[in-house]
Amino acid sequence: MSALLVHRLDDLPDPDRPVTLAIGAFDGLHRGHAEIIAHARAQGGRVGVLRFHPHPMRVLKPEDAPPLLCTESQIQALLLDLKVDIHVRLPFTPARAEQEPEAFLEELHRCIPGLRGIVVGPDWRFGRRGRGDIHLLRATAEQHGYAVHVRPETRWKDERISSTRIRHAVLRGDLPAAETMLGRPFSLSGTIQGGKQLGRTLGFPTANFTPGQELLPPAGVYAMIVHVDQQAFMGAGYITHHPSLVEVHLLDFTGDLYHREVSVDLIAFRRPPVPLPDLKQLQRKIEEDVSAIRALLEARGLSEVSP
Repeated sequence: MSALLVHRLDDLPDPDRPVTLAIGAFDGLHRGHAEIIAHARAQGGRVGVLRFHPHPMRVLKPEDAPPLLCTESQIQALLLDLKVDIHVRLPFTPARAEQEPEAFLEELHRCIPGLRGIVVGPDWRFGRRGRGDIHLLRATAEQHGYAVHVRPETRWKDERISSTRIRHAVLRGDLPAAETMLGRPFSLSGTIQGGKQLGRTLGFPTANFTPGQELLPPAGVYAMIVHVDQQAFMGAGYITHHPSLVEVHLLDFTGDLYHREVSVDLIAFRRPPVPLPDLKQLQRKIEEDVSAIRALLEARGLSEVSP
């Protein structure tokens, strides 16, 4: 069960039934986004999230488009956790970019007669060249009889929580800061694939996958929590960039993971890559990493995730 995904405003089911829309980029579904959605849910009735795909920057200025914090499948799963009923994911095209803000609001009113409220952040802008703003939104809402709720920005350490700020934290390997702003650990996911079996030779078999996410933290060794089929395991993982690859050794696990979907929560950065001259030193280093990561995760009370 997940939020119903629709790609056109006139595909909204039961459009006469009351619905409150949270509108925004929601590209990271961080704590600020979650508060906007929670306010929409507090209005009663159905809750919808309206966003555009791909990210508008991919169309307007592709060379400046940022790496995204979440895949679309992650967003869909997170919206379920946030108790969203309807996910309206409108295609962002050059034609949509040229739509005047008044025309967009008229489209909302025409396609969703049951619209009872819109919830946005304080800096939300829309329509051609971003000409639409909160003032226009409120003026139009008065004409059509729905409420506008503008949520204040969510702050941490005296600064606004934003996807940009979280990206910077991930890129510098500050996973605790990213986790605090996201409201959950930053995670990577993919399908387990075959490798060179070097880890197995050294006594530390690894599950390897190419992450579907665009954003990666610095290369190196990480403490992780690994999710497989509703189970969670402690993990010691290694992330590389060229190619993008996650290799993770699951602590206290035996079994075959090939071709299975996994996701890993990145808990802490252990160390950067260190060139080692031979396999014996590599094995010793891995033993040190695994021991330190186990102690770190247990100290944080995360050993309880192991089945």
